[in-house]
Amino acid sequence: MNFVSAAGRGNDRDNHYSQDPEANKQRKQKELWTERGKGDPIIVFEAYNEEEEALFVAREAKRLQREASLHLGDIAVMYRTNAQSRAIEERCDTDP
Repeated sequence: MNFVSAAGRGNDRDNHYSQDPEANKQRKQKELWTERGKGDPIIVFEAYNEEEEALFVAREAKRLQREASLHLGDIAVMYRTNAQSRAIEERCDTDP
């Protein structure tokens, strides 16, 4: 699954993750799209702690720079809570 299709699932009226499924039926159905094609699949990684997670993110970003010739600005990192950003930012500031 790529980013656009995953984001679209989050907007789905039949999204089973909602705390109030009835409220979803009131929402206008949205279809997300992009002119840039499907894009690469999302990488999912389950870490033991925030340090392990941050290390994975930093190493993966470096790998994508090296192997896919991407710039850091081409890479998106999604996390559940804003508190996760600090460990990731700190790890990215060092050389993994």
